[in-house]
Amino acid sequence: KMVLGWDFSQFQQLMSGVGSGEFKGDDFVGTACRPHACLDEAGLVFLSSSDRRAYVAWKPDGEKIAVFPAPVTGWPEKARAELKEWAKQWP
Repeated sequence: KMVLGWDFSQFQQLMSGVGSGEFKGDDFVGTACRPHACLDEAGLVFLSSSDRRAYVAWKPDGEKIAVFPAPVTGWPEKARAELKEWAKQWP
């Protein structure tokens, strides 16, 4: 809550929707979306075991993808790759 500020409520709603998650090596990748609106609003969380940090992205309806922490250039390579793959659904 402290990290995302006012965006936390929206992110929490997205991540409470339809979703999935899996371990990729020692890291965890989870995605979720608003029910019946996955192409409108969705969220991604990447939990990095090596640096013990969370990296999140969310796509609000009608807006660009938001990320934390910003900028993405500071994310680990694996997290950036997951973000890139996830973001392909919005050309």
